[in-house]
Amino acid sequence: MNILTRITRPPNASYISTRNKASFDSPGSNEEDVDRLEKDLAMKQSQYGPCGLYCGACGAPDCDGCGSNRTDDYVKGCRFRKCAREKQVVFCCFCSDYPCPPLYEFMTDRWPHHWTMKPNLEFIKQNGLEKWLEAQKEEWTCRNCGAEIKWYQKVCACGRDLGGWDLPPDFRPE
Repeated sequence: MNILTRITRPPNASYISTRNKASFDSPGSNEEDVDRLEKDLAMKQSQYGPCGLYCGACGAPDCDGCGSNRTDDYVKGCRFRKCAREKQVVFCCFCSDYPCPPLYEFMTDRWPHHWTMKPNLEFIKQNGLEKWLEAQKEEWTCRNCGAEIKWYQKVCACGRDLGGWDLPPDFRPE
């Protein structure tokens, strides 16, 4: 079992392998290949935040990821995004103040997806962004149908039980 699987997903979630993608005009491409390619194209433009969160698993529909220009209000005001830009670091783990007290508090708060930040940042430091993005894309893709999985999603559209995290008990949607 991959270390990212143990850390970023519940224990009953499975790790999947990468699928080959076909282009729309590839000879021999079939409807399934085209569907997969369309899903890839629909992914968020920016797949990560400087804090180590994987934006590809965020369900915010009005945000293209922390590093994009189209973000929701929460991301626009994110202190880590602003700090990383000011200090000219791509990830907080490359900052001389890592982990700063606000980041540590954020990593250990009540939200399970925040608990992935520290292991994600350590993986990035040791293995690089490209390998981390590959692993995250695999981790957050349904092994049955290839659909993207979101952080708190319990069941995939194909019916597969994802064993997703529970929301904090005091969470109140706006």
